[in-house]
Amino acid sequence: MSEEAISCIKTVKAFSTEHVEMERFNKANDQAYDLGMKVAWINGFFDALVKACLQGVMAMIIYIGALLVENGEL
Repeated sequence: MSEEAISCIKTVKAFSTEHVEMERFNKANDQAYDLGMKVAWINGFFDALVKACLQGVMAMIIYIGALLVENGEL
């Protein structure tokens, strides 16, 4: 009888810390989620900025080309 009680101590200890381990996991999971969201926002902003710059450059090229054609230089 005492042998069973002693052998089950690890199991009882493991189950008694389940709540603590769940809290640690949830905290780490929330931190990873928050970091992922920040990275996604930064990537989205950077991607939009790059695309806007490229569109601006294309518009400028078309505008300058139109002016050159209008002046007969092209």
